Amino acid sequence: GRERAPKIALWLPVAVEPDAEGRRTMLRDLVPYLRSAGFSGMFSEAGFGEVVRLARSGAHVRSVVAAAPPELLAAVTAVGDVAAVRAVLGEFRAVGVDDVILVPDRAETLEALAP
Repeated sequence: GRERAPKIALWLPVAVEPDAEGRRTMLRDLVPYLRSAGFSGMFSEAGFGEVVRLARSGAHVRSVVAAAPPELLAAVTAVGDVAAVRAVLGEFRAVGVDDVILVPDRAETLEALAP
């Protein structure tokens, strides 16, 4: 019964061509979500059950990061070259996300994505 649908906003970690340490940092930032009851189910359903079980077992963050497959970042972030990151942003807009709030890995990422 609303005249206007609510706006949808999304916080999205982004990285343009991160190095290995940048990828590890992004994975480290995801570990609390892997342990969270609300998010762990989502990650398990997406095929990351092994890393979720490891994270929820109390394993050290370094062990969880080392066990995480590269596809984990691709599932919940926008990582890659400029074209790949822009493509992910476009996919979210295409499904109705009104505002994509970028959480960049470093200032250079924002510079690379600037219009």
